[in-house]
Amino acid sequence: MNNWICPNCGKSDYTGGDVGMKTLMYFEPHYIDGVNVNPDRNTTTYIVHCCNCDKDFSVKMGYEFEQTDEIIK
Repeated sequence: MNNWICPNCGKSDYTGGDVGMKTLMYFEPHYIDGVNVNPDRNTTTYIVHCCNCDKDFSVKMGYEFEQTDEIIK
């Protein structure tokens, strides 16, 4: 379960999670001392609707979790 927080009101009461955009690119593994130094960096951007303030915001997930502060108008 994701714990996304609305950048507008700071609450974590949301619905949705529609996929807004995906990147699909092959990242060939490159191992140094048994550690993959070239991990998959593909991302998926989700559009989420805050039930508290009635705003939509985006969340990007993939190689590293990143919550954007972008309010969708």
